[in-house]
Amino acid sequence: MPGGGQKPGEMLKECLVRECTEETGYEIEVHELLFVRECFLDEDIHRVEFIFSGILKESGVTDGAVMDKNQIGIEWIEIENIMEEPLFPVGIRSLINSYSKGTHIKTYLGEIL
Repeated sequence: MPGGGQKPGEMLKECLVRECTEETGYEIEVHELLFVRECFLDEDIHRVEFIFSGILKESGVTDGAVMDKNQIGIEWIEIENIMEEPLFPVGIRSLINSYSKGTHIKTYLGEIL
């Protein structure tokens, strides 16, 4: 899932649109906030992640993606196969699967693995 750092003065949805365009080369329309996840990368880094739903804009592809240093590619996956996909954190797969079937249990996830 695309993601990245928010710039000073940038609204959260603007950040999401920018990051998705940069990392995938596709323009998106941001919909609702689905999940909030916290994680601790080490004793000095506390990260808060916001996961939104959205759709591709009809305008489609921009000039191309600029991949992050740890990004190995871009791939669209079928929601029906999400439980087998290598998404991190692993726990997000079942939550996205439930949401796609009309069941949205909770928004705040805390620290899931």
